[in-house]
Parts: sequence; structure tokens; C-alpha cells
Amino acid sequence: MGTIPVIAAGASALPGDPNWSAVKLLVQPHAGDVGVAGLHDRGPDGRTATIGAGSVTIIDDSGRSQIWGAYADPSSASVTYSDDAGLQFGTGDYCIEFVGNRALDAGFSEHYAYTAGSVGARHFQGYFYDGASWYWYRAGGSLFGDFEPGAGYDTAGGPMVENITLDRASGTTRMFWNGSLISSEADTNDYDTNWQAFKLFTDGGGFFSGNMIAMRFTHASRYTAAHNPMLCGFPEAGT
Repeated sequence: MGTIPVIAAGASALPGDPNWSAVKLLVQPHAGDVGVAGLHDRGPDGRTATIGAGSVTIIDDSGRSQIWGAYADPSSASVTYSDDAGLQFGTGDYCIEFVGNRALDAGFSEHYAYTAGSVGARHFQGYFYDGASWYWYRAGGSLFGDFEPGAGYDTAGGPMVENITLDRASGTTRMFWNGSLISSEADTNDYDTNWQAFKLFTDGGGFFSGNMIAMRFTHASRYTAAHNPMLCGFPEAGT
């Protein structure tokens, strides 16, 4: 789709993050992590992850996850973070990047990030529908994106790694899949309206199906055009 995925060997291959001070949540398990400890925030604020339901297994996968060497396999898990108010960004710029691989040929399913308590108030909501389409719900419940990336599974090599990114810059929100621009629309919504606790892997009802390599949430824009996506993890320090 016009971009070359970034693959690097070892954490030392990652440059520092120029937006490090704006990183509000960085979740990426390392090889050797166990359970919820692998989901603690590795960003500058160091938020604590808490599991309210289900469980998370950290899978060592250094052959495929070449930076931090692991991914998270949630099982009916609901994960929240301390100092939730610090995640709110109102009408400002933001960037949320999710990197994962599919658990089955059917693909991803359900919510990977969610802050609203009802369908009518859904907003700031990343959603995979029936293992195929990828959606983003904005403040007030309006749908954005609706992109079908395809099968995404290689029966010989395993599930392909995919990066889904939502970025708002100066009132325009953009959706990227593996670095390619999929959708772009005006968006000046206030995402603090009806905000409820930021969750990973659930909307409080259904649960996410798939594996997470990394998730980074930044209170700044990172991408306004097609780019080389991060597929193996993110830096854990500034420049």
C-alpha cells in the first residue's frame, strides 16, 4: 500500500521518541513479563495496569516480535489504568497506535480501546467488527473509518502484524493501516465529554479477540500522511 514496514532487531535499534514527554500511555510487554505486570505503562507517567476481569497471558515471541520479544494474549480481560484523568485530551491533538497480530484466521474482533459507558455515548473507541472491519467511534457516537484490511493470516508463517493508527492534528482526524492513509475527516469534538475510565480489551460487555504487541497513546499528532509504521514496538525513552 505504498509503505515499507519498519522491522528492527533488538531494542537498541530504536531511536529515541521526540514526542516522549507527550506520551500518556505506552503498553508493550517484554519477554519474561508475567500477567498484568506486562501491561503496566512504560511511558513517562508510569501508570499502573489493573485487571478487573479475565486474564492476560504474556507470550514470549522473540523470533517474530523482534524489539521487545513478546505479545499479550487477553482472555475476556478488562484492563484499566491509574490516574485516568491524565489521559483526557479534550479538543486537542492526539495519536493512538495499536500493533497486534491476529489470533485466528477469522481475525481481530471487538474493542481494543474504549472510554464510553453506553452505545449512545460511545466515543474514543477502537473497534474491530466480526474480525474484519476496523472502526473508530468519535465523541457523540459517530462512526469513522470502516476499513476491511483483508484476511491478514498466513497459515505457514502465522498471523501478520498490523498497525492501526488514529491521529488528530489541528481539527482533522486520520486513520492509517500499516502506514497507509485510509480515512480523513474534520473532527473538533471534545473527547472529555462523557469520558469514563479508559479500558483495554473490552467495552464492558464484549471482549477483544487477538493479540497485542504494543499500544501507544500520545497527546500530540504524529502522522498527517502515509508513513513507515512501527510494527515491533515503540521507544521507551526520549531523544
